[in-house]
Amino acid sequence: MEFKYLVIKCEELHDQYECDAYREPVCLTNDISNYGLGYEVYEIKSDGSFECIKGYDYALEEGMAIYFWGPNDEPEDRDCKPTIIKNYKNMKRSEVTKSMVKKLKKEIGFTNTVDEIFLNIKSAGHYGEEIDGNWIVFGEYMDSWFSIGY
Repeated sequence: MEFKYLVIKCEELHDQYECDAYREPVCLTNDISNYGLGYEVYEIKSDGSFECIKGYDYALEEGMAIYFWGPNDEPEDRDCKPTIIKNYKNMKRSEVTKSMVKKLKKEIGFTNTVDEIFLNIKSAGHYGEEIDGNWIVFGEYMDSWFSIGY
């Protein structure tokens, strides 16, 4: 069986030498649908050479979503994933309207004004508030990465 792709897992280093990432080969595969953020994907050419077709900082899916972390969850822990209420695939923060925010405010129960919520979304890409012990956010996501909302 011939494989079409080489997948490399990348972990950003954030070191003083400005190196970008530690790279570790993961697999050879024909299906790259599970390798979004944090993975580089190289196409294996017919001559055996490689061509990078996806950098580790590119997502397979992104957009805006409504999601929450429960009372015992830690949003700062990147391994603690939120519960998604609704996602708006491919939506950009620039596409959010005040009428949409007004509807979200009523639906979710946000307490700040529509203008305050709208400004946060436009400038930071998210808005979050604690409601009934849950941390609820309307914000940007990329694959399994979700904005914390503060």
